[in-house]
Amino acid sequence: MLSPSLPAAVDSGSSSVSVSPRPRSEAWLGHVVDVLCAAGGLTPAERQVLEPLLLGRRYTEIAAILGKSPHTVGVQVKAILRRLEASNSRDLFRVFLCELDRPAQPGAAEPI
Repeated sequence: MLSPSLPAAVDSGSSSVSVSPRPRSEAWLGHVVDVLCAAGGLTPAERQVLEPLLLGRRYTEIAAILGKSPHTVGVQVKAILRRLEASNSRDLFRVFLCELDRPAQPGAAEPI
């Protein structure tokens, strides 16, 4: 299970700080994954690795989540980066933004 971000909120009536979970935008993350998978023609196995990778998970964490070896995850990450012409996992967001900037193909769904 992937954990949500936890922003701190200050209670205006006191000096205490409470931490409450912020709802994730799973639709947004799903859209990023969909766009990148379409752009790179990623396999279903690479798609599984992509979401936790975009969330900043380490290879060992991704491997544990998916029940794969860290080596297999590393191979799949390299394939993802090669297919998307990205130099590292942070560079995937550049690819995503470039894909959003491309003109829509005839008959393609509108972005969210």
